[in-house]
Amino acid sequence: VHPDFERARDESAAWIAGFKVIPERERLLYESELLAAIANSYAGYEELRTCCDFHNLLFVVDEHSDGLDGVGAQKFGDVILEALRGEFTQGSAFSKIGEE
Repeated sequence: VHPDFERARDESAAWIAGFKVIPERERLLYESELLAAIANSYAGYEELRTCCDFHNLLFVVDEHSDGLDGVGAQKFGDVILEALRGEFTQGSAFSKIGEE
């Protein structure tokens, strides 16, 4: 496990929690930061933190899309892809994640 695991976990968890897009108890069940810290045990701190953020983002996207039908999932996917390209959808908490 990366030696800066706890610091990266705490900072990444605070970052994703700030968007209020998923209940914290659900995010804690997955422990995405631990997976990132094991898989990237030799990375620098900034790289680890980026991986933690990315794992948290993927978890949130997966959890949110589970409750959508096909049309809703497509629209949600479009919002996520637009945010990744720097095109933010007004009023979407998921676009705000990309702005950080």
